[in-house]
Amino acid sequence: MTHLETTLLKIAKLLNDNDVPYILIGGYSMALHGCPRLTQDLDITLGLDIDHFDEIINIVDNEFKTIVDNPKQFAEKTNVLLLEDKKSSIRIDLIFSFIDFERQAIKDADTVVIEDIPVKNVSLENLIVYKILAGRERDKEDVKILLNTHKKNVNTEDISKKIKELSLIMQNNAFSSWQKILSDLE
Repeated sequence: MTHLETTLLKIAKLLNDNDVPYILIGGYSMALHGCPRLTQDLDITLGLDIDHFDEIINIVDNEFKTIVDNPKQFAEKTNVLLLEDKKSSIRIDLIFSFIDFERQAIKDADTVVIEDIPVKNVSLENLIVYKILAGRERDKEDVKILLNTHKKNVNTEDISKKIKELSLIMQNNAFSSWQKILSDLE
């Protein structure tokens, strides 16, 4: 088992044992959807908002350390708690949710069992939405890989609807990026 997988199972067990709703997103989630790519960290969205910061710190404190000087202030600004595994030094970004889409994505999660530990993984469609919203070139490439790998199993209409709504809320150009990716694949 790799250090990354060991760290994933450690954080998943802590979150499961403390009834914290969450989903794995990002590069490791790609691998669980059959599209492995090199990643050195874990990205996890929590089904809790920033008001639960102290609760989360208490849950992770024995196994993980924060990696910024003032983690609460940083999290209040960014909605992200940056952690590092004390043993493996693997980085984890715990993302506090603040929009309905994230909470629904957690409800729609797939459960993958690894070494007898259930891990809540983002659904394929919601992973695509997350990646389009992130908007980085790496994420756009990931979306193309996911779409090419899962052509027949992807509901692009549902994804389009979600991205269009979220683009308006977040006031970004994610929807036009999504449309370009779809047209490039035709």
